[in-house]
Amino acid sequence: MTRTLERLITTVLVLSPLYSNASAAVITAAKPLTIASRAPETHAGTQNTAGLAFEHATGPSAQTGLTGQNLDVQHANAATDGNNPEESDIEIVKTLRTHYVNGQMESLREVRPGTNGAMKNHGMYKLWDQQGGLVANGSYCDGVPDGKWKRIYRGQDGTDLLNENQEDFDLPLISTFQFSDGNLAGEWKIADASGRLVRKWNFRQGKLEGEMAVYFSSGSRMLSAMYEQGVPTGMHREWTNEGELVEALLFQNGRLVADVVHRWPNGNLQAKGRRLQPRYRLTVKADWWNGKIAFESSEPIGQPQKIGEWTYYTRQGKPLQNGTYVRGEREGLFSWWYADGQLQARGDFIAGAPHGEWTWWYENGKTKTTGQYYYGKETGDWVHWDNAGVRQGVFEYTPLPKSSSSKTPGERPSTQRIRRRSIDIPLTADRDAHQNLQLQKATRIR
Repeated sequence: MTRTLERLITTVLVLSPLYSNASAAVITAAKPLTIASRAPETHAGTQNTAGLAFEHATGPSAQTGLTGQNLDVQHANAATDGNNPEESDIEIVKTLRTHYVNGQMESLREVRPGTNGAMKNHGMYKLWDQQGGLVANGSYCDGVPDGKWKRIYRGQDGTDLLNENQEDFDLPLISTFQFSDGNLAGEWKIADASGRLVRKWNFRQGKLEGEMAVYFSSGSRMLSAMYEQGVPTGMHREWTNEGELVEALLFQNGRLVADVVHRWPNGNLQAKGRRLQPRYRLTVKADWWNGKIAFESSEPIGQPQKIGEWTYYTRQGKPLQNGTYVRGEREGLFSWWYADGQLQARGDFIAGAPHGEWTWWYENGKTKTTGQYYYGKETGDWVHWDNAGVRQGVFEYTPLPKSSSSKTPGERPSTQRIRRRSIDIPLTADRDAHQNLQLQKATRIR
């Protein structure tokens, strides 16, 4: 048994099953040891669970201030044939306790050796500060956090989690969350000592799912945002403590829907509509140990696309063009006007191509041309009049000619930008050269 203890102290790298006839052995090191007891790391909600590193030392550890006299190691039942103590078969190392130099308990955890011999957290995990205050309480399964957890933030740790509008919350802050298969699952919330919510998130398989909210001490929301499988969706709103709406943003499948307004130099409205901003690959890093979430955004993917109704105006404020877009494609009825307000052209689009009956007018209001499109191609009889209303001829399109070069009135690209939290999003207008639809020469005249 003495030889076995000497071997343990000499190697001090791995707890080895070297004891026989001991159902609940307790080892106290004869020579001072240092335990490098690492708290969970904060990389994307993961933790270093490789175990504890043991090394010889004559003074307190630079990391924990622990010495060997304060180390207790317990292990589970041993099974041996009694002939060779060094070949004893210990099922699992059960409980490991560490203490601060003042004698106060620092950690109580259940561990077991992994396949590489290093110790893994497995089972209960508790951590205290030097004053005896609970810091963390949870459990592990094979080195991975599992089940329900509680993390408590006192002093500066708690203050660091509050923003300038949350100074009235009472410390300590208490964070509760849970894991499933090593991933955050369900509601993660942080509350103050009085039970008032500070912020909350919802997770599914490690990804944001549902509402993320930040609160004022009054209980009203400061920020509310919706996510689906880690992708922003729906309305994202921000309020003042008095309940006044500061900002409201709409997301569709992870893409910001931006209200776009352009003005002429004289201040009059030039154009207004909505634009679906480029997609951004969003990475969410949940630092569950420190109670924080970080968002990282990629470079924009794809181009902005017009959606919904768009209207363009003259410098005098009269409409020039009106129509609806679906993901950048013209869809439904479009109309154009002359500068004096007289209707110039009107017709329908399907998936960006003119389709159905179209009509053009002269500036004096007389009909200029009428005809039919079939998915971007002229078809049937087209009738043309002069500006006095006298019919000039009928153009017949049969069979269908080549595609029409359909274009709409000109639009200026925009260099406007908006501020979306920490993401600076450019609003670049479509750069296609839109001009009014022009008639092509008919295949024959009758």
